[in-house]
Amino acid sequence: MVLDCMYDYQKQHNINSKCITNAQTFYDIVTLSKLIPPDKIRFKTVMSAGVNDENDFGFVCNHMTCAVGDKIFDPSENTASLKNSVYTTNLATLFAAFGKETMKHFDLRRGLSEFVDMQECEKEMNNGEFVISDRTIS
Repeated sequence: MVLDCMYDYQKQHNINSKCITNAQTFYDIVTLSKLIPPDKIRFKTVMSAGVNDENDFGFVCNHMTCAVGDKIFDPSENTASLKNSVYTTNLATLFAAFGKETMKHFDLRRGLSEFVDMQECEKEMNNGEFVISDRTIS
C-alpha cells in the first residue's frame, strides 16, 4: 500500500532519478508508522535491470532500495515498473538473466564505479550519517 501510493505520486509528478530520496521516504514512512521496526530494515544498493513498456531494456547500475532480510523493496516507480526485473549486487546475475549481447551496450566500468560510490552512501544512510530530509515530526 505504501509503495503503491509512492508510485502513484511519482507518476503524477513525473519524479525520476530520485532513488535515494525515495528510499529514505519509504524508510521513514514504514519505521515512523511502526509498520517495520528500524532494526529490521536497511538501505540497500543494488544493480537493477528489466524491460519497460516499450520493450526497451533498462539498466541501472547504482540504485538505492530498502531491504528487510533478503526481500528488496523498490520505492522508485520507474525501476519497480520494469517487467522481468532483476535486483542484485552481483553483475554475473544480470549477465545470466539478460545475456552478454544485451549487457554489452552499457558502460559497465563507469556503472561499477558508481555502484561502489552508492554503496558508500548506503553505509552512511544505514549509520544515520546521511539524511536527505529532516525526520522531525511537528
